[in-house]
Amino acid sequence: MGKFYMGIKDPMGLRKALLDCSRGILTSLQNYEVYDSLRKRKSVYISKLKEDVAEIHRLSAKLRSILPEDEEKKKPLKRVKKKTGEYDIGNLSEELSEIEAKMAKLDI
Repeated sequence: MGKFYMGIKDPMGLRKALLDCSRGILTSLQNYEVYDSLRKRKSVYISKLKEDVAEIHRLSAKLRSILPEDEEKKKPLKRVKKKTGEYDIGNLSEELSEIEAKMAKLDI
């Protein structure tokens, strides 16, 4: 079979373009390595955090078992009914005047 040769019109420009592409590829590979190392560090930190949280839960349970129970906690809480009635405006104005009188005595 015969060999055919093609002429390249701008060999220096083509070489420069190829080298520029190679440089871009190497830069992308370096960025990927940085990203990959950050991802690995993140996974190490997450696993360490999970271990720490598990230890905190374990120690918290141990502390709860050691501490005495609060007597107030054992008693059921009484529900306080909120007063839904309307306030007497006259009564409120009297209370307000009493408070203002007390403040006047204290020179506030």
